[in-house]
Amino acid sequence: MSDVTDQLDQLAAGQVQLDAVVKDFGSRQWPQPDPQPTSDPFEAEDQDPEPDPEGSFAEVAGYYARGKLDDDQYAALAQAAAGAMK
Repeated sequence: MSDVTDQLDQLAAGQVQLDAVVKDFGSRQWPQPDPQPTSDPFEAEDQDPEPDPEGSFAEVAGYYARGKLDDDQYAALAQAAAGAMK
């Protein structure tokens, strides 16, 4: 488990407020997947994508997809993370 999933579990359990998680998500460095270099675009289509790095925003999206975050929570976390990724 990553620190992202730890915070999301705490949020779901009511152990931490959304504002605290938003603040952290807005100031963290989010890992980005390494691009797969290739000069042939058709070759790139045939390659399996690399798994998302631990602690990436994909973990937040997964919690939302499983119904562990509501729409408002997800929107607030996504906006904070997007600001940190600029």
